[in-house]
Amino acid sequence: MEFGLRRFLLPLLLLLASVRTDAVCLNPDYSLKAEYGRADQVVAVRVVNARLVKDPEDPEGFAGITYTVEVFRRWRGPATSKLEVYSENSSGRFEMEVGRGYLLFLTKYRGNSFTANNCGNSGPFEAREREMTMLDALRLPRR
Repeated sequence: MEFGLRRFLLPLLLLLASVRTDAVCLNPDYSLKAEYGRADQVVAVRVVNARLVKDPEDPEGFAGITYTVEVFRRWRGPATSKLEVYSENSSGRFEMEVGRGYLLFLTKYRGNSFTANNCGNSGPFEAREREMTMLDALRLPRR
């Protein structure tokens, strides 16, 4: 009986482990105006560096990636030329590529770093032109 159960469970576990999981989006409103209202920073950036953050509990893995980004356009947040953006190594990660431009709606994370929610309006420029145009048209108050 135990051998038969193992023969059934092992393929099932392998199948489930290979299924891609998406982030759980818990906020009921990801409209541009609502996300702008929740964000600490809304910026257009270019990624200049990516650094793996080690996971002390898993020496073979990593906890996340800290990206250094140059800010060249700001809709919300204090003026600064560079920011640190942390992306946790989980299904909710927001992956970015060095050298690529992004529109980011950022929330304060730890210390001087921020995090982007991959459920919202953050994304690469070529996929977020409409959102940037809408931000310009809304003339939302800056914080």
